[in-house]
Formats: sequence, C-alpha cells, structure tokens
Amino acid sequence: MLRCKTTWTLALTAVLIAAGGLLRPPDGQSGLPVAQFWAMKVKWPAAFDVVLAGDSRTLTNLSPATMQQALPGRRIANFGFPRCAWDEPYLEAVDRLLDPSATRRVIVIGITPLSLTPLAKEANRFKEYGEKDNFELYQHLWAGEAFHYLRGFAWGHLLQSLGEDRRVVFSERFDDGWSGLTQQPYDPKASLEDYKETFDNNQVLADMQDALLQRVGTWNEAGVVVYGYRPPVPSWTLQMEEKSGFDEGAFVQRFTQAGGRWLDLPFKENYKTSDGSHLVPESAITFSKLFAQTLADDLATFPPTHNR
Repeated sequence: MLRCKTTWTLALTAVLIAAGGLLRPPDGQSGLPVAQFWAMKVKWPAAFDVVLAGDSRTLTNLSPATMQQALPGRRIANFGFPRCAWDEPYLEAVDRLLDPSATRRVIVIGITPLSLTPLAKEANRFKEYGEKDNFELYQHLWAGEAFHYLRGFAWGHLLQSLGEDRRVVFSERFDDGWSGLTQQPYDPKASLEDYKETFDNNQVLADMQDALLQRVGTWNEAGVVVYGYRPPVPSWTLQMEEKSGFDEGAFVQRFTQAGGRWLDLPFKENYKTSDGSHLVPESAITFSKLFAQTLADDLATFPPTHNR
C-alpha cells in the first residue's frame, strides 16, 4: 500500500513539473539555455581563427554569423562575458581558443573602462563559470535543456504581460557566443542613474592595463594579429566613464606600441542601445557588418602566412 502511494506521489509530482514547464508564461529567454550557453563558451576547444574578447558590450554588439559575410571561411567566436575583466585567467582562456594551425590568427579586444576595474575582477560571469568543475559544466552542456525547462518563473515578464508598468529584459543566445539583448519598454537612459555610481571607489587598475598590454605584445610576437576598439556608446555614457580614470589616448598609444592595431568606430546616430551600453540586435547586426568589413579590409593588407 505504501509503495502504491509513493508511486502515485512520484507520478503526480512529475505531472505537475511537466505542467509547470508547459504553462510557464513567456520570460524573454530564447535560443540556448542560459547555463548551457556559458558552459559551452568556457569549454570551447582551440578551434577558431578569430576570437572576439571583452565584456557584455562585446557579447551583445558583435554577431559572428553576421561578420562571416565579410570574412568568409573564418571561424569566429564571440567570447564576451558580462563584467569580464582582463585578468590572467581570462587572457589565458582567450589564448587557448585560437587554432594553432590557423593561417591567420586574430584576437579582437573590446575595451571598456569597467572591464579594467576591481569590480569586474571580483565578480564576473567568466569567473563564475570558469571556476566550476567539469562535472557541473558537463551537466549544463548535456542536460541544459532539462534544467532550463525547470527554471523558475520570471515574474517581471508575467506582470508586464498583465499590464503592469515594468521594465524587462529579453535575451536570445546563439551557439557562436553572441547574445542579442533588448529591454522593454525602450528607454536607452533607463540605467543612467545606476551607472553613475559604477566608478565610485572603482577606478581602472594600472596593473591590469599593464598585464593586458604585455599580453598584446606577446601575441604580436607569436604572429597573432591583435585589434582593439572601444565599443560604441552614446555621448552621455562616455561622459560618465570619464570618472573611471581611463585615459583612452594613453592606452591606445601603448596598445599600438605593443603591436596592436586600433580601430576607431564611434557611436552613430542610427545605433540604438537598450540601456546606454549595449546595442539592440538590429544595431548590433549593422555594427557587426561595419566591423567585419573594417577587419577584412585591414587583413587584406597582410601577405598570406603561416604561424611561426
């Protein structure tokens, strides 16, 4: 009798779980499941010609699939992570993604002041997943769909769908590492007040800049073409980032001295950001096309070569 009750309890639990997944209201998440997406990125093998490195602005602004239109045949990975820092573990991970047999290896560095600060070094998504053990990472890789199916409700999206005035995030994740991001209702200055405090007691670190620039020199000596750029943001965001202590002119000078190639791609009036920092998907596609063509034109000036 007890066994029968247990069986019925387990069956009812399974039905309720399945029903909860089926009846969950839309929560703005699409594409690869969240945990599976991050686990995939930290477990990528050395299989790429072009690695796009940086924080959430790189993550949302550059679509490898779009870039391949101007760079056909190039294996491109978006290795951006929210609040990513240019510390040694991340630099090593970027380096490991390049295919040693590639004819032309390229690393693209998206520089933001936040990525050079103590805050980014202490808490970022790459660190979170990079420090997980293999067992947990492979759980997310192999059972990511199941975990995603059983995730909790996103009450903000539900309440907005019922008419409440609430700002919510929509995210779509792709297997090339890109994540499209939008927020509704659309208001590019909605995060302005919060961002104003980001650099209070959180200045850029000189030693992190030194380590990054030293790595640029090492890559250059190894035959890797290293490009740097500052992801485009509106003027009001640039003004707030002046509080960070980041000297872009001095950084660019040292970057080029180390052998890097700096690309100046400023914000355009037709670009839209979801929050003053991240391009919405439509603008990200436009920017990716421009960025890729700029890369293709510059790479065309190099003679064909093999790794040293």
